[in-house]
Formats: sequence, structure tokens, C-alpha cells
Amino acid sequence: MQDKDYYDENLQTDVLVCCNLKKEAKRAVKDIVAAKEELEKFKGKKDLKGKDTTLLGNMKKISYNIRAHLDMFVVELIGYDGIKEIMMFIEEAQNIKNNDFVSVACQMLAGILAYKVGIDAIAGKRARRYMEKFLDLSTLNESTMKQCIRIFLNMAKSNMEDMFDTMEKAAVKFAEDNETMPYKCLIDGFKSEDPSVAMILLKFINEMLFKSEGEEKRQAKFLAKLEGLGIKDLLEIWYQSDNEDIQG
Repeated sequence: MQDKDYYDENLQTDVLVCCNLKKEAKRAVKDIVAAKEELEKFKGKKDLKGKDTTLLGNMKKISYNIRAHLDMFVVELIGYDGIKEIMMFIEEAQNIKNNDFVSVACQMLAGILAYKVGIDAIAGKRARRYMEKFLDLSTLNESTMKQCIRIFLNMAKSNMEDMFDTMEKAAVKFAEDNETMPYKCLIDGFKSEDPSVAMILLKFINEMLFKSEGEEKRQAKFLAKLEGLGIKDLLEIWYQSDNEDIQG
């Protein structure tokens, strides 16, 4: 992978974008697979012998390309099974309990799912399983939770078929399996010291309310879940905090 300075200097014309990004996408997936294989070697070990810095750097470079809104790169990345490889990388990162890798991988997925082609790649029968996985990942740490909320926001904003109902079923199933309450792992974002987490979370809630507009029963059930988590008190506490974005 080339570094950020390379892209800043070279991605100036359509010719360069088209010529380089298809190759870079293929190389990116190879880098993800290679990183996953490296993590497999360190399963059960705490010391990655300095390789964690190199691997994390490679993953951040891929994430940069995705966040740069380079459509061709994302389309090609998905075409090379990029989403599947990222998910497998996350599994290996969890095996060695390295949340930095998980957070960066989720950041990559959040960028991919900002595109229709990304949403289409996980839609259908698989969507609920993806949602349950992202709910699980959101419990790891604050950084990963932020990226997972971004993922859910992009899903909620999309035209994914039956998005609202699928999200509701995933939230209920995850809650039952983990003896918690639906959406609690996301609503805990209002407790974050990072104000941007709450802002993303509010956008997600608004999108869910918009998607259920016109269907009072579904909307009422969703709101009841949030009220059961004490969202009114959380919002009041958050608003009263020193939050310049809200109070100006």
C-alpha cells in the first residue's frame, strides 16, 4: 500500500484514480489476508514482537482510502471479497484480544457501508447476522463502539429492504443471548466523553424514527425500548454537560 502523502500528491486526475485504485484495492485485500494470517500465528500470545505496529499501519492505510470517498476503490475492494476478509480479520483480532485492530477494521466497514454497493453486499438473509455481530463488537471499547454506531447509522440511512424490522430483530436477539436490553450497548454511547459519539447516536435514532414514520406501533415499540434504557435521563445529563456542540 502507498502512504497518505502518495495519495495526496497523485490522486489529482480521473486517469490516476482509475489506473491506480483497481490495483490498490486488490493489493489491499491481499494485505488484509496477510495481516489475518499473521494474527493467526500469535493466537494465545500477548507479544506480537513489534509486528502489530506494521500490521496496524497497513490497515490504517486501507481505511484512509475508503474514507477518502474513492468510489472505484470501494467497489473493487468489495469485488475482491473485501468485506468477508475484514470480518475474518476481526475474528482473528478478537482471538488475540487486540481491540486496536478491531476498531480500525470496524472503521473500514463503516466507510464501506456508506456506499450502496456496501449495503447491497450484506443485505438479505445475512443482514441480521451482521447486525448482531456489530452489536457484539460495540461492547469491546469506546473506540470500537463509535465505529459500530457509524455502521448502524449508515445502515439506517440506506435503502436496505426491511432495514427497520431486521435491526429490531437483531437488537432483541442479541439482548436475549446476552441477558441485557435491546440497544443498550449502543445507547451507552451517551455516556462517552467523546461528544461525537452521542452526535452519531442521535443521528442513528432519528433515522430509525424516520424509517418507522407512519407506522405508529413499530415506532412506539422502538421508543419504548429507548425509554426503558432511561434515554430521557441520559439525554438530560448529556445536554447539561459542557458540550459546546449543543449549547453553543
